[in-house]
Amino acid sequence: MLITNGIESGSVFAESIRGVRSSLLFGCNREKKNILLVTSAIPGDGKTTFAVNFAITLMMAKHKVLIIDSDMRRGGIHNFLDVYKSPGLSDYLLGKADIRDIIRVGTGNLDKLNFITCGPVTNNPGELLVGERFKQLVAYVRSEFEYVIIDSPPLASIDDTFSIAGYSDGVLFVVKAGHTGMRFAKSALNSIQRRGAHVLGLVLNGITEDNPYYYYSHYYNVYYRATMPKGNGDFEKVDASKPVLSIQEEAELLASKKGIPTLEPKPIHKAEWFKSWRAMKKKIRNFKAGVKPDLDDDDSIT
Repeated sequence: MLITNGIESGSVFAESIRGVRSSLLFGCNREKKNILLVTSAIPGDGKTTFAVNFAITLMMAKHKVLIIDSDMRRGGIHNFLDVYKSPGLSDYLLGKADIRDIIRVGTGNLDKLNFITCGPVTNNPGELLVGERFKQLVAYVRSEFEYVIIDSPPLASIDDTFSIAGYSDGVLFVVKAGHTGMRFAKSALNSIQRRGAHVLGLVLNGITEDNPYYYYSHYYNVYYRATMPKGNGDFEKVDASKPVLSIQEEAELLASKKGIPTLEPKPIHKAEWFKSWRAMKKKIRNFKAGVKPDLDDDDSIT
């Protein structure tokens, strides 16, 4: 699914991707973010879909952009662009190709999009990503392109992403609503931050029109708790010695320390909430009028 391939430019999908682009170009404390890493907690979050379309929106804004598929196990950028895997990243890292051989350009509407595919599957790609040739590649593309988007493997599956996170200027963390559990999302965020990566933001993917605010608050809570800034603007360092707990587990732990019961919260029906609100207003009016409260009053409204 590409913005330039049958998707209306004014669609919700396209506008959402442009919104991330605007946040990058005009936010981030006006600091230049040249190399951006796109990752997720688990497979199926839609990070490659986002990464490719994000690169396309940068291309449409007249920026010189390169997207790199660093997942040499299950890369997928070549499928989106309908090209062959090779020559790709693994070819270069194994010394079978030069840098200029693996940087290709799209066709048609994508004739300004530069890309590097993953290349053929190889043994121990994690070792290749920490080698000197990858370091040289990063230095070269940083000097040649305004923006470099690196589509990396999911964090929960392998350690390859941690090997290259240090080369990036920022991380965009993709989460698919209803697919990624809060525990996995929080654990992945904590893990990549422990290695010094700068998480720029969370991209919430796959929101339905039925209840978008539920998903937003659900996952924003995870992101905010994992990247809570201190008063000086720095991100709080995560204590690696502490286990990653879900919100429910943290609540139970807190309850055990304070000796209070832990209950699963129940949703408040709209009518019940409105009734309680009216009852509270009645109490406030009576208090202002000097009417003493009735101890047997059950807050009923007549």
